Amino acid sequence: MKRYTQTELARICNVSEGTIRKRRDDFNKYISPTRTETNVYYTQYDFYKVAFIQWLLNSSTLSDSQVSDEIEQFCSDIETLELLSKIINKRK
Repeated sequence: MKRYTQTELARICNVSEGTIRKRRDDFNKYISPTRTETNVYYTQYDFYKVAFIQWLLNSSTLSDSQVSDEIEQFCSDIETLELLSKIINKRK
């Protein structure tokens, strides 16, 4: 599975590293990078979540409650895809 450093994730999401850290801190229930001694790594699923959260926060006219509901549903769907991917890869 593709992993991204914080710098790479910021570049492909077209935001600053500070924004990535803020999204990670604000939405830590959904975004859980892996930490090593020298780096923080995000999965492709973290990328999907960050990109969706960023898009939703920048383009939405929804209330905070509605935004939270949308993020909750999207992240639940992504987690299901992640589990399916693991199951499929075990069977290969």
